Amino acid sequence: MKQIKPFLSLLIGVVLLAAAVACKPKPVPVSGITLDKPSLNLTVGESATLLAKVAPATASNPAFSWSSSNPAVATVADGIVTAVAKGTSTITVTTEDGGFVASCMVSVDNIHVTGITVSPADDALVMIGEELQLTANVVPDNAFDHSVAWSSSNNAIATVSSNGLVKGVASGTAVITATASDGGQKASVNVTVPGLSLSANEASVYAGYSTLLTAEIIPGSASASTLSASSSNPSVATVTIDENGGIAILGVVEGTTTITVTATETGLTATCQVTVMANNGGGQFGEDDFGDFN
Repeated sequence: MKQIKPFLSLLIGVVLLAAAVACKPKPVPVSGITLDKPSLNLTVGESATLLAKVAPATASNPAFSWSSSNPAVATVADGIVTAVAKGTSTITVTTEDGGFVASCMVSVDNIHVTGITVSPADDALVMIGEELQLTANVVPDNAFDHSVAWSSSNNAIATVSSNGLVKGVASGTAVITATASDGGQKASVNVTVPGLSLSANEASVYAGYSTLLTAEIIPGSASASTLSASSSNPSVATVTIDENGGIAILGVVEGTTTITVTATETGLTATCQVTVMANNGGGQFGEDDFGDFN
């Protein structure tokens, strides 16, 4: 009887161990993995999230890891893909159990220019021989290519350098345009080069008679309040500005003189070489007969 009890104890232990082994669940292997997006299109600096799904959902070991074929273009961490530079990269997820893989092709492009402005934005003035700096601003600020090309609608009036420096050449108006190298967006500003011109650069008049010149101021029009005039030799010819802005030159004696007209607001000047001829006609000619003899 004493020998049976140890045997029974051993038998019961074996039975209990077998039962425990029989009750332990069998491991469920991974059969595959998928990503929610087969491809991504991103711009530099942009991020997107990929979701991985392991099959079956009851897999005993659902762990997986992420990798990028080209981290210089796109990186990945916990499914968050970040675009670094223009190019392509393959994002891959790999299961720990079974080594199953799924991938997503990522294409990264630069951030492009969407608009451009020029400052100063309002109409600008630049004097002949002087310079004016224009600045082009592209948007968005993080656009990859900020370069622009500058052009003038009339280089005879104003020129513009590759960095937006405008130079006045002659009186008139020119349109200065900045064009974005990326996208071709344009912005323009009107540039006026002030100038003063006379209706004649040379004139002839008889002594005792007068001739009338007119002046044009760019921008605007000449008026008596904005013009002044002088003669280099008043003993030969005098000059006055009438109430309508006309420049009246009166011949005094035979000879030559230079009439200088000045726009008082801008300091611009223009000249006319005047020749006064002796009047031997005894005053038989009218004033209109001795206007401009050019």
